[in-house]
Amino acid sequence: MNRPRWNCIAPVTACAVSLLVGGCQLVGVAVENYRKDATKTVDAESTVLEGKSFAAIVVADRGIQGDFPAMVDDLTATLTARLSSSGNNPRAGGFIPANDVLAYIYSSPAWTYKSKAELAEALGGVDRIVILEIMEYRLHDPGNPYVWDGMASGVISVYDPSSPTPELAIFERTISIRYPDETGKGPNDTPAALVYSQLGGRLIDRASWPFYDHKEPYYPKY
Repeated sequence: MNRPRWNCIAPVTACAVSLLVGGCQLVGVAVENYRKDATKTVDAESTVLEGKSFAAIVVADRGIQGDFPAMVDDLTATLTARLSSSGNNPRAGGFIPANDVLAYIYSSPAWTYKSKAELAEALGGVDRIVILEIMEYRLHDPGNPYVWDGMASGVISVYDPSSPTPELAIFERTISIRYPDETGKGPNDTPAALVYSQLGGRLIDRASWPFYDHKEPYYPKY
């Protein structure tokens, strides 16, 4: 007499489990769909700029500057603005405006031979020197201007000129990003100016994000 009862309970249990699993799958899909467009807060990785004054310098070789004459100016201005924002947490204590840094760099081509202590003094006695060295910046593969394959790479370094070892970076990170995310795009699909600006924006994101709390996509493309 007990057997029919067990036969009855088993399918009910199976149905309950099936509904539970199906519900979990639906929730999982909903969460994944939400995350595709959502962001998450990422804490600052380094506090080397907290409460410190800084000057940000962008360096690129003559070949890159020849291809993109405005790049050093653009990236210097954007990097300085990001790192000096009053909303940053942690927040820098002060900064040298980008125009002043650029004026010094262009008027003193021998600055690269100065020690970090001498450079900091020449730039107003700042506590930190931030250098973004651009290693590569291109919109397409060499010889193929018909398909965008943008790539930018570089090294972001921070120096403490008052340190016993001022020539050694107290923070250093290699960065490499690409744009566009889709392959096969060309000038008829996306203007060169947009590829240039998106590369710069992504590069500055990755160069500046380690120094303040910020939001990133759950599934970042770069």
